[in-house]
Formats: sequence, C-alpha cells, structure tokens
Amino acid sequence: AQEAKELRDACANYRDLNPLREDFPIRHNKISYRASVMPTIDETVFVLRRLAEKIKSINELGIPPAMVTNLMAPNLTGLLIVSGAFGQGKTTTASSLVASRIAKYGGVAVTVEDPPEQPLHGRHGDGVCYQTWVGPGGFGHACRQAARWAPSIMFLGEIRDSETAIEALR
Repeated sequence: AQEAKELRDACANYRDLNPLREDFPIRHNKISYRASVMPTIDETVFVLRRLAEKIKSINELGIPPAMVTNLMAPNLTGLLIVSGAFGQGKTTTASSLVASRIAKYGGVAVTVEDPPEQPLHGRHGDGVCYQTWVGPGGFGHACRQAARWAPSIMFLGEIRDSETAIEALR
C-alpha cells in the first residue's frame, strides 16, 4: 500500500509540473511505467503500464524466420507499418526492429513518440538512436523536424491524424 501511494504521489507531482501531458513516463524503484491520466468525476486516476527494461532481439519475438530475414535485408527501404490491437506488441516489435537494424548496419535512428516507451535512446552496435517526444506542434510537426536530420530510420510511435499520415508517406 505504501509503494502504491509513493507511485501515485510521483505521478501527481509529475502531472503538476506538466499539466498538459495526458501520458508520460515515470520511474519508481528502478521500474519504468507509462502513466496515463484519467480524470474522473471526483479524482484523477493514473493508469500505469510497466515498460520493458531492455529491447528484445528481433529473433526473440516469435516472428517467422523468413520474415526476419526480409526485415533485416541490408538495402531495405520504404514504409513499414506495424498495426494491431492495444497491448499486442506493436511498439515492442518496431523498437526491436529499429535496434536490430542500427546495431547491424549502423546509422542513425530517430523516434517520434508520445511518450517514449522503450529504452531505445543511445548506442546500438555501430548505430545510435535518438528518442524524441512529440511537442506542442503535434506528430506532423515532430515528423517534419525529425526528417530534417536525415536519419537512416525514422520511427513514428503513432499515426493519429491525416497530417501525420501524409508526413509518414512523404
């Protein structure tokens, strides 16, 4: 009960400092969570999802080997969309692919997320990943900013609106 109270207080303190954030990462007792704010009639509830401590290898995900071979092809280009129901591993799969590709081939990856969920930021083999958080301009603006850096890989956490979809296709 004490740990739950400490975690709720940490979420409330974060929310007080960042009142416009509806989702945010929080770390408590060396465990990372994604907190979502749910205002109810008489209180604010924080819904937490525990986040992974490390990125899984693409070979650990249960993807058929032939598909992994195609996804890890050296000259792969284009748009890859990972879709599915809530909690089914979309972010885990995309993060694993980003980390595996930059570790194997080098280069720079940039993520556009709200909020960042996987521990992708930093070095992976010969490559590096920079995780960014969507700001006030929204996903479309963040996509245009990230594209200006000419990354080898750009990972969009979500495509929520037509502006972001257009930027993803561009």
